Amino acid sequence: MKIIATRYEPRETLTLHFDRVLSVDSYDLSDKGQFNLYVSEEQMKNAILARPELIEPGFHPLVTEKNLGESGFTDIMGEDSKGNLVVVEIKRTPAGKESTMQLNRYLTTIRKDLGRGLRGIIAAPEMRKGTQGLLASMNLEFRSVSPQRCAEILGQRRTRKISEFIKDRTT
Repeated sequence: MKIIATRYEPRETLTLHFDRVLSVDSYDLSDKGQFNLYVSEEQMKNAILARPELIEPGFHPLVTEKNLGESGFTDIMGEDSKGNLVVVEIKRTPAGKESTMQLNRYLTTIRKDLGRGLRGIIAAPEMRKGTQGLLASMNLEFRSVSPQRCAEILGQRRTRKISEFIKDRTT
């Protein structure tokens, strides 16, 4: 007896040969699992641009993907209701030390040439454990922005079966 399993990307075939079979079982398998990918970081940015109040009342976006040279690119730069420049770093997953350090690099670069108030905000569903202290020590802020809410704003929510994400198929 032999079993052949084939993967289509990359193309591979595994053939198993058996000299004897001690037991044979058969099951009716069904795919009832679901996976919700609400939005990407890019889509979260688009939702914030559509509804700036997700960051705070009075927030007014000015530019996206501002190139800061070696420091990288900001997600959104805007002004708050008091005229301060606000840099928003968006994360689709819980934000941690890396995103806090990234935002701090942006502010350090911008602060060199700025003659007005500057604030940094991380917009993410939540903060990773232990990140709040680092955020506070760098005088940065956090706003809870849920990917689900962003999907509602953009009108994009698609529930998919788990099998749609699996490229391997067996025969």
